[in-house]
Amino acid sequence: MGRINTLLLLIFILCTSITSLQGQTPLRGKVIDTSGIAISQVNLLLFQNDKIIGYTSSDLEGSFALRIPSSGEYILKATSLGYSAYKKDLSITAIETLPIEISLIPETTSLDEVVLNVEKNIEVRNDTLIFKADAFKRKSQIVLEDLLKNIPGIQVGDSGNITFQGKAISKIKIDNDDLFGQGYKILSKNLNSEVVDKIEILQNYNDSKILKQVQKNDEVAINLTLKDDRKSSLFGNVDAGVSLQSRYKIKSNTISLLNRNKAYLFQDLNNIGDEIADNIDGILSPSSKNRLYNFGPNANATFFIDVDRVRPTLDDRISNRNNAQFLSLADIYTFSKDLKVTVNGVLTYDKKRYNQEEFTTFLVENPFTLEESYDIQQKDNLAAGKIALDYNRNNDEIHFDALYYIGNQRINNNLIQNEINIREHLKNNASVFQLQGNYTRSIDSNKAIVLTSKYKKDSKPQEYNISSNIFGDFVTDNETVLGIGAQSKEVSEFTGVQAAFVINTEKSNYELVLGLDRQSQQLISGINSVNTAGEEQASDAIFNNNFTLENKQTYAGLRASYNLDKVDIQFSIDASFKKTTQKDNANSTTQHFFQINPFLKVDLTPIKNHKFETVLAINQNTASLGNLYTGYILRNYRAFIQGNANNDIINTFRSSLKYTYGNWTDRFTASAIADYSNTKNFYSVDALLSPQFNTVTATSGQKSEQFKAEVHTDYFLKFMKTNLKLNGQFLRNNYNDIINNQERSVTSNQLGYGFSLRSDFNSIFNYNLGVNWIKTAFDIGTFNNSVTNNKMFLDIDLNINDKFNMYFKNEKYFFGNLPRDSNFYFSSIEADYDIIPKTLRAHGRIHNLFDSDSFNISSLTGVSTFTSQTQLIGRYVMLGLDYRF
Repeated sequence: MGRINTLLLLIFILCTSITSLQGQTPLRGKVIDTSGIAISQVNLLLFQNDKIIGYTSSDLEGSFALRIPSSGEYILKATSLGYSAYKKDLSITAIETLPIEISLIPETTSLDEVVLNVEKNIEVRNDTLIFKADAFKRKSQIVLEDLLKNIPGIQVGDSGNITFQGKAISKIKIDNDDLFGQGYKILSKNLNSEVVDKIEILQNYNDSKILKQVQKNDEVAINLTLKDDRKSSLFGNVDAGVSLQSRYKIKSNTISLLNRNKAYLFQDLNNIGDEIADNIDGILSPSSKNRLYNFGPNANATFFIDVDRVRPTLDDRISNRNNAQFLSLADIYTFSKDLKVTVNGVLTYDKKRYNQEEFTTFLVENPFTLEESYDIQQKDNLAAGKIALDYNRNNDEIHFDALYYIGNQRINNNLIQNEINIREHLKNNASVFQLQGNYTRSIDSNKAIVLTSKYKKDSKPQEYNISSNIFGDFVTDNETVLGIGAQSKEVSEFTGVQAAFVINTEKSNYELVLGLDRQSQQLISGINSVNTAGEEQASDAIFNNNFTLENKQTYAGLRASYNLDKVDIQFSIDASFKKTTQKDNANSTTQHFFQINPFLKVDLTPIKNHKFETVLAINQNTASLGNLYTGYILRNYRAFIQGNANNDIINTFRSSLKYTYGNWTDRFTASAIADYSNTKNFYSVDALLSPQFNTVTATSGQKSEQFKAEVHTDYFLKFMKTNLKLNGQFLRNNYNDIINNQERSVTSNQLGYGFSLRSDFNSIFNYNLGVNWIKTAFDIGTFNNSVTNNKMFLDIDLNINDKFNMYFKNEKYFFGNLPRDSNFYFSSIEADYDIIPKTLRAHGRIHNLFDSDSFNISSLTGVSTFTSQTQLIGRYVMLGLDYRF
């Protein structure tokens, strides 16, 4: 079977190569100046019918090469900083090699102006890259996320996270207004790509116009400029689909972009697996990622009790059996040129169903296996609101935001474990209230001060019940017990203030930071039993917690950066004095800690396109509440976990080396990184594993090590008009633990590697093909085990004509240690037809073509081997209409 798959893959690549080569004319040439000297890094673009069909840059000798798909009329354009733009009409009538010489005329150009401007299809303005959307859009790309995949340098991950040249995009703005903060996925996954005029990549982005002038920042954001005809009217779309198998999806976007008021209303109802609620985390995050505004710990409370459920890492539309309702409103009102108010509101409801069969073998001295059958029903509700005020005038900026959200979750599980019937019921509630204010003042063109304050309160109460006592006399010796109940509630409260002074010079940048904060975390938990008479009985004190951890911290920091021609140096040192108080029932302990965290980063660019980056850092911190509480908490139906009251400084040393070749304009780019970290006073576990239940206690004073390495390459194969990506990752972890009274030294290794090919044909046919392998291995002295899993995918895009296109998505999974049925195949077919161009579109989908009703996965841990079978969304045929207004 493996040889057949490899043979088919080779035949497919060969066929596409031949297809792409047929009719292509090589266009080669050289770029020189008026004195005949070669010019490198000249940007050359080939146009046909106002669309870019080829792009390259000249090498060190001024040479370049492009391929012309077929005979016809073309336009070749060349631009470079310091030279007048070049344009030449080409009439290709025969298949031949066409040498061409381009002579550029020197021209004085201000660095503040456009350095690459080819009829505004690609434009560079200082640290902003501007792309004309229509030049990169394909017919089948309906939403913004699809369009962004075609922009040079941009990568869109499977989860929707967007990066540019490896740096995470922090936000996506519309006409320079930030509607969603860090929650840009609502926009990128739903905004119709046809309304976008330009895509601006904002490098060295800063939320503050004042800090933009004085602070060194490597943040990246995107700004969308919409087409003029969309700016003065209400527009959007309604997309609805239904199937005979009771599947449906109804989605709408309503957008208004008036001069003083911008509003975006988004609604989604579906039971086809689309997980919209995951996209709101960024909306509820701080408005800015800038380190001078976003300070202090995350200050989040924790849900300690959970019901086990493992959803395969498949496309949501295959594995997520949901019934979701989602409503989001974002609105910015401009009161004056100085004052803006932003309002965000979110309402969500979701009902999920999980059906799983799990087989877990615990690899201890006397191995045992658990067979578990889960039937889980889960309901989630959330309501959130956020308001932000921005006031900017002359040398002053004020930002204030307030956030409040409440949510609840109900989980019922009918569980069968080794033929024992067990019923679980869990209630989770959550509420968060947060206030933050920032004041930024420009002292002069090179100096600024920043004052920030923050308050946050997070509460997470839980109630849990299990229908039978499977713990013997561990919890209670009452033989009439019918069930066990557990409660947990953590409340976290944080208050902090911070002041910063920023100085900028021509070659250096400095930040001096002073601050103090207080965080209080309280955990209350307990276990009780219910007998046949309905009477509740409290358990022993070992199962109760009334634990408070309070940290009061005063800190100071110096951050500096230097630009020394080909070397950039960033250095920081943060020092803090922390007073920690632990209260456990009637006992109280106070400790004082002094922490120093130095950081050094050196960027070296010895020659153009070759960049080296090295980092050395030490991080010191004290233990979290989750490692310190002393009473057992029933974390799931068969695990009791307790912390360790010993609080000490956790020391982590990290070093890394990264090499990068090329940039977004190059045919070939590559990166490699090696990263090593070493942690002392690491919290490990002392666990007793048995067929009835497990007990786990945190143990301090341990040591752990981690080493990881990654290699990525990206090369455009001109002869195939295809992008080839190669990737490899290696991860090693070393740590110690105690399992069933046996001290162990554990080494885990994970090796991943693969490739992908993505075509860029100027024809009806395009493909995206890839293969990835992951090998996981554990070495625990007397025990060694490993497993290799594999994923293959092939996506085919057919643009039949201007109105009709089809899309085929195919995936194959292989799990190395499944006893049978190791291969799983998933395919879907989608089609779109424009009934009225830009107004009404019909679409259809055949989901799960092979009607795979379940999916088996296998994995390996340091204590067990695990396999599961999960019920999936079956085959259905959906038809729908998308109306754009």
